[in-house]
Amino acid sequence: MAPAPLDSDTVAALRLLVFGLRRGTRARTFAPRIHVGVPGGEVFVAPAADPDHALRTDLVLTLLAMHHADARPGVWLTRTGLPDEHDLDLAWLAAARAGFAESDAQLPWFVVVTKQGWCRPVTGEGRRWQRLRLRGASRPADG
Repeated sequence: MAPAPLDSDTVAALRLLVFGLRRGTRARTFAPRIHVGVPGGEVFVAPAADPDHALRTDLVLTLLAMHHADARPGVWLTRTGLPDEHDLDLAWLAAARAGFAESDAQLPWFVVVTKQGWCRPVTGEGRRWQRLRLRGASRPADG
């Protein structure tokens, strides 16, 4: 069964994540990070360099356990490069699926976020920007 397309609120939140990554990360290269949470809300983050599958799954489980029972957190990986499918993305997707399954929770979505855009390895859905600008109330607060 194919996953449902992302809703417009999630797509807008992903755009803000790309903007935040561009604005908040000055280095050209940075270590990948795995995020479990609600974009713009409660998010827990861990380094995602190169652990094995078991450790990746344990990290997802730990980050997921930090959320309230009624939360529906998604999972995203931030990394350098283009928002195209890479081996690291698929390794973290497998860990996210395993971690959510072990918690008897549904994985709502998994996305890879880079400074150039985002992609969803499961569906190929994604977005890229050459110049990303936000206007008005859409701009994230500094913090």
